[in-house]
Amino acid sequence: MDKAERITIADAAARPRKPEATVRVRASRHPARKLLKRGKTAWYDWRDLATIAHRLCHDRGPVLPGASPR
Repeated sequence: MDKAERITIADAAARPRKPEATVRVRASRHPARKLLKRGKTAWYDWRDLATIAHRLCHDRGPVLPGASPR
């Protein structure tokens, strides 16, 4: 298994340009490994966060103009 890529919520949110709160909620509700915590800062495995985001986006289907959210 490859070495985990440590990333903070702030850095993870900047990659797909999502609000930090969105990434934080996803990490807490889904199985994202917390690799390290110092004070209030936590580092997660980037692959876990990316996998969660990918699954959530693809499970909802395409967003169409005028469509009501699920």
